[in-house]
Amino acid sequence: MSMAFKILEHTADVGIIAEGPTFEKALEETAQGMFSLMGKSRPKESIEISTERERKDDLVVFLLSEILARCESENFLPCRMKVLEYRGGKMRVQVLGEYKTLKNIIKAVTFHMLEVKNEKSSWRIQVLFDI
Repeated sequence: MSMAFKILEHTADVGIIAEGPTFEKALEETAQGMFSLMGKSRPKESIEISTERERKDDLVVFLLSEILARCESENFLPCRMKVLEYRGGKMRVQVLGEYKTLKNIIKAVTFHMLEVKNEKSSWRIQVLFDI
């Protein structure tokens, strides 16, 4: 399976640049990149998360922040995310993983250098994480 994200070098934070044929797939790849920074897990259990934002850039930050908060509060180590529904700014996702202690804690998802672009036939998302 080829990865559609890459780690972005930055002096103070860690970032992800992800691409996909749709906004939803690009966001799934962005989440996959974030999860790769948190440690390795297997898809044993799942949690569902919903959020609603009009703007796609806000949706990226708030959804990833909600996933991060839930994972930290429940000791859930994610490995994969699937968009279940996306309509009118409302998104519902399923996050797969397992209940165990997180290895690399990401403090926050930031708006710094955030980009959400539709480029020709694909979407590109760039996001930085405060670690």
